[in-house]
Amino acid sequence: MAVVKDDWRFGLRYFVVSAASALAAAGAIAATYFLWPPATLPVVLVVLVGGFIWFMFWQRRRLGSYHCPKCRRHIPEPTIKHPQPEDPIHYYCPACDIEWDTRLRHPDVD
Repeated sequence: MAVVKDDWRFGLRYFVVSAASALAAAGAIAATYFLWPPATLPVVLVVLVGGFIWFMFWQRRRLGSYHCPKCRRHIPEPTIKHPQPEDPIHYYCPACDIEWDTRLRHPDVD
């Protein structure tokens, strides 16, 4: 039976990158608004939609690029294949027989 260990660093990195992405998006929108006032609305909408699409792509990419902290083996997907809201995001490394708890949870979209 796999041992469950805590990988708090992944959750922390995930939060830091998400916060930095949100700040970058806010900065891009603010720069667009103040640098190009005549064409503000269409440009802001393009930046906003483009940023949202990029953020969703990046979120999916990051969750699919987990590496075991012990052996550095790539683990392509979380343990729970069909998660429910608030299910934990764990990754299982068969080489180490460790299930890594990232301290992240699947969002409740309601």
